[in-house]
Amino acid sequence: MGRTHVHVEIAKFGDIVLRKAAGNGHKRVRKVTTRALADTASALLCLHRDTIRSLGLIHFQTARVRTSDGEVDRPIYGTARTTILGRQCSADAMEIPDNVSPRVGYIPLEALDLVVDPRTPGSARSSPAPRAAASTPSASSSLPVASQSAGLHDPPRLCPRLRELPSRAKV
Repeated sequence: MGRTHVHVEIAKFGDIVLRKAAGNGHKRVRKVTTRALADTASALLCLHRDTIRSLGLIHFQTARVRTSDGEVDRPIYGTARTTILGRQCSADAMEIPDNVSPRVGYIPLEALDLVVDPRTPGSARSSPAPRAAASTPSASSSLPVASQSAGLHDPPRLCPRLRELPSRAKV
């Protein structure tokens, strides 16, 4: 299975609130854009210490988390405004070591209503997810069908959840 990387814009939520409340008189909103792994095994938005410091996020708790190296204590910061594919949510951020790539966990992905679709090739795009193969070849011709376009080594992509499907288990 491949890895799904996305471009994430992260802004300090407190700066956004102050700017809205004060109008144009407030200073700029601190934000960064980074490439992150869409990681369904991680829970939170995971960022490096220097990214957290540049945003000015405030430490509010320490959590014990299970990693591949065992259980460790990690600082949790809040709150960041996360934007992926034009969708926004507020999420707390967990500090990770510099040797680990930034990650977007399943809580922000769920809040953004995004899923990792391992059947489809390509990088993250804002186009709708491919639908299941139609009974006639002419139906849904504008959307790629996974069985026609996906190769064995194509990486998965991040895509909006399809509203017309009755459950996630069939995606």
